[in-house]
Parts: sequence; C-alpha cells; structure tokens
Amino acid sequence: SGMKGSVAKKLFWGMAGLILFYTGLNWLLNTQLLEAYYMKVKEERLIEDGRTIGGQYVSSPEDVMPLLEALESAGTSVRIVAPDGRMRYNSVNRLLSGSGIESPEAAKMETDYAQHVSDYFVRRQQLVDEITLLEWQRDPVVNKTFLALSTNLNNGDILRLRLRLSTVAESAALLNHFMMFTGVICLVVGFGWIYFFTRRFAKPIVALRDAAQA
Repeated sequence: SGMKGSVAKKLFWGMAGLILFYTGLNWLLNTQLLEAYYMKVKEERLIEDGRTIGGQYVSSPEDVMPLLEALESAGTSVRIVAPDGRMRYNSVNRLLSGSGIESPEAAKMETDYAQHVSDYFVRRQQLVDEITLLEWQRDPVVNKTFLALSTNLNNGDILRLRLRLSTVAESAALLNHFMMFTGVICLVVGFGWIYFFTRRFAKPIVALRDAAQA
C-alpha cells in the first residue's frame, strides 16, 4: 500500500508539474509579450495602409474612397490635407455630414483639430521612410494614446492616419483575463483527471514491480 501510494504520488506530482508549467508559461507570455505583439501588428498594418493608399491615390480622395471607408470602419481616423493646409478629406466630417470631402465646415474642423493636436504629447517618433513618419501620441484631454502616421501622397497632399491604441491594450487585457480564467479551469480539471489516472494506473505498476522483485 505504501509503495502504491509512493508511485501514485510520483505520477500525480509529475503530471501536475507539467500542467502548472504550461499554465504559468502561457500566462507569462500573454502578460509580457501579447500587448507588444499587438502593438507591432498595428504599427505594421498602419504603415501598410498608408502605402496602399499612396499607391492608388492620384489627385483626389475619390480615387481611394473604398479604402478610406474600410479604414474608418476598422476604427482608423483618416484625413487628407492639401499642401496649402486646406483639408480635402476628414473622417469626422463624413460621419457628421455623410461626406468627408472638403467643405467650409471641414476646413473649420481641420483648424480646430490642428489646434488640439498641438497640445498632444509625442511619446515617440519613428521615420519609416523618406516621406512617412510614425508617432505615438498622448492626448492629455481624453488621456488616451494614439498611433499616428503621416505620409506624402503623389500629388503633394498629406495623408494622416490615427488609431487609438487603448483599444489594443484593452483587448490584450481582456484576453489575458480570459486565459487566466481558462487556466484555472484547466488546473481544476487536470488535477481531477490526474488523481483518477494515478489511482487507476498505480495498481498495475505496483503489481509489475512486486512480480519483478518476487
């Protein structure tokens, strides 16, 4: 009986250690690397979006309207500004009036926006290429972090894309909480299964050992 208990304990703690190791490693990777990975994906996607628009833009926002609408649906704010500072397209104006194309109201929005952006804290900048700048901005008014891209288009217009990064952080945090919840469930179920497994299979192991020693 003592030998049976010893074998069962070894099996139990050996398999329990594997489950604990996997659960702990999974939690560590999620908490330390998941958000960084999400950020990297967002940065690369924003850069690629800018290049895609730049490749199809000729002289007017109408050239890339389906792309602009797709970006806005995904939560990216889009603005296109002429070299003289006149705004040619604005996502906010499109939501309010049904059209993002230049208008007196849109021009005023761009002036107000430029004043607001001047109050942003630029946390980091990265020059992607000769015409593209990536910035990590902090808006002190709403206390949110944004990823912003600015790039020159073929005709001299300037494309500006902005994405609120707190959405990424919230998604990563939510996934981490879910993984912790499922990890606890796996531990409970796993320990129950290990307990049943070790008690069931300890008997034949002990019997074989006793037979070999007889």
